[in-house]
Order: sequence, then structure tokens, then C-alpha cells
Amino acid sequence: MILKIDRYRIRFIQHLLFILLFFNGVCFSEDNTDSFNWPRFRGSHGNGISDCKVWDPSLIRENMNFRWTIDVGAGYSNVAIKGTHLFTLGNKKKQDTVYCIDSDSGVIRWEYSYSCPTRGFYPGTRATPIIDEDRLYTMSREGHVFCFDTRSGNVIWKKHVVKDFHAEIPIWGFSGSPVIRGNILYLNACRFGIALDKRNGKTVWSSPEGKAGYATPVFCTLDQTDSLLFFGHDALYAVEASTGSLLWNYSWETEWGANTADPLVFGNHVFISSHYGMGSVCLEIKGNTPSLCWKLEKVSSHFPGFIYSRGFIYGNDGTAGKGRYCCINAETGNVMWSASLGFGTLTATDKHLIFLTELGYLSVAEINTSTYKVIAKTRIKGGIFFTEPVLCSGFLFIRERRGMLSCIDLRKQK
Repeated sequence: MILKIDRYRIRFIQHLLFILLFFNGVCFSEDNTDSFNWPRFRGSHGNGISDCKVWDPSLIRENMNFRWTIDVGAGYSNVAIKGTHLFTLGNKKKQDTVYCIDSDSGVIRWEYSYSCPTRGFYPGTRATPIIDEDRLYTMSREGHVFCFDTRSGNVIWKKHVVKDFHAEIPIWGFSGSPVIRGNILYLNACRFGIALDKRNGKTVWSSPEGKAGYATPVFCTLDQTDSLLFFGHDALYAVEASTGSLLWNYSWETEWGANTADPLVFGNHVFISSHYGMGSVCLEIKGNTPSLCWKLEKVSSHFPGFIYSRGFIYGNDGTAGKGRYCCINAETGNVMWSASLGFGTLTATDKHLIFLTELGYLSVAEINTSTYKVIAKTRIKGGIFFTEPVLCSGFLFIRERRGMLSCIDLRKQK
């Protein structure tokens, strides 16, 4: 009798294991590497390339499935996503608000507001939050830095880079998004950066007082040194990440200090671009010394970042009101193709480029080095779009500058 019961138990356990393994395969086989995760500006890798495999570009059409749309207030901050938690910032009535939103339903889970006036043109927030484990870090255009508990919204610590470090506010406000490596939070403030202990906000290092540029810091390893690139007010700066020691700089004096597009790193090369007649350059770094590889005067980005893929650079040449997208040979600087779609931003996957112009023209093209080949397009009406689209687990997130944040369902149909 005991043996009979044991056999039944063994068979039950075997069947249970089979069912668990079967459903695990069904649930995760198609999307095992595509976690619902976009933790910082320009994604997990900071390069604007999404790992998403479960979307269908053909669903970008006139009657798209808008899953939800909410008003988060004026600004240009993008989204940071972990699981079903989506975070962003907006400004209403001279107050910034940090939002935690359910990414599936658009319901606000928690919010936190503080006084932050929006001076001059282009009102609203700038930097994108960053998620690190169970904490969220934000920076305002005026210099407020917060660390939140992601679940409750409670403030763990806060700083102010103007009051605490005498950083000078750039003309259009602090715009570079915070980034994290190890236990250090890096900010594009002062001349070439500030580093804080992410756990308590204590200072790790600070660069000399001065005015920053508008780009997000970029991690890289150049000449075997763990480095950080800051696109400053008047130069591109490379610093040792752990100490803040200046390794080298490359003078780049743009009118109004408008150095905004993130530096693009590939191998031991760095690509930068600005508007106001600056154009683009590719630098080779040897022995902590930058040297010019090539210069391209006819491609200049006012603020959108560029994408690097398999030896080619994709991005937008232009400024508000006029622009074109183009493909550049990273080795020679030759323009391979251009498409006069207008001024705008882009993101990418391993096979596609997703363009969003300021007037709301949304299109998808193949990553192609010889021609612009569009495979889907539509227009989102009702505003001006200066924030990059984000593709995460089959959903496309679009933000309009007055505050409308939308989630578009592009998941493959089963």
C-alpha cells in the first residue's frame, strides 16, 4: 500500500513538472530576452537601441491602437520603465511632478511635486529619470536632484546642484539625464560633471564651477581607461569615472553653448554634432589624445541623438522647422542617403529605424546603408514632438511637449 501511494505521488510530481516546464516554455520562449525594461534615457545600453522582438511595424498605420493617453504636464523628459512601473516628469503651474504610472493601464500609482518655475522659451522638464534596483533618480532643469523609493514615492535623499555645488544653470536649464555606474550617480553639471554616492547623495567628486552642456554623460572605455564623456558648454570632456580627473578635452564652442546630442562612441572613436554651423566630427582617441578623423559640415544636430549600427551612423540633420534624416559611413564620413522627412528624433531596433518628426510623422524604415526604405508610416496629430519614441515589449511610448503621454500597442498578433 505504501509503494502504491509513492508511485501515485511520483507520477503526480512528474506530471506537475511537465506542466510547469511546458507553460514556462510557452510563456517565455518568444520573448525570453525582451524584458519589459527601459531603465534610463536611451534605454538599457544608453544607445537608443531597443531589444524588443515582439512588435509588428505594420501596426503603425492610421488607426493605431492607443492603449492609453494621459497628461503629465509640459516638458521633454522621456520615460523610464521597469516591469509595469513607468516613470517620467512634467510641469504644471510652476511645479514639477514626478510620476509613477502603471504602464499597462496608464493609472497613476504615485506622484511627487515640488516648486520649479519654467523660465523663458520651451517650458517644462528636461532630463529623464533613471531606475536602479528599487530606487528612482531625477534631476530638474533648475538643479533639484532626488532619490525616491520606487514603490512608495518616498524621498530617500535630495540635493541641489546650484546651491550645493555652485553650478551655473544653462540658458535652457539642466537637460542631461542622470546615469549610474556601480554606486555612483553622475550628473552633467558644473564644467564637466558631478558624481554622488547613489546610496546617500554624498559627494564623490565634483568638477570646477561653471556652465554645463545639455547632453547626457556617456560611459566608455578609451585607451583602456574607464571613462565618462561630458559634452560641456564649450568642449567635449573625458574624465576618469572613479575620480573625475580630466583625461582630455576637445574644444567645441557652439553658439549659446548648445551642445545637446549625446556623444556617440564606437571602438576608439567618438562622434559629436551640434547645430549653429558646427556640423559633425569623428575623433580617434589614442593615448588620451583626440585627433580629427573627419569633419562633416553638412550634418548638424540641434539636439536629437544619433544611432550607431554595424559601421554606420543614423540621425537627424537640422533644427526646429527644418530637417532631414541621414545615414553616414562611420569610417569615411560620407553621407550614404538622406530623407527629407523634417526635423525630429529616432530610436532603433536591430533591424529597424523608428522616426518621429516634430510634426508627428511617425515612420519605420529598414536599417539600410544604401537607401531609405520605409515600411510603415502614419501621423500623430495634435502637437509638437521633440522627445524620442520608446519601444519596449511591443509598446511604443510617445510624448508631446505640452504633456500628452501615449502608449501605442504594437504587439504581434497571436
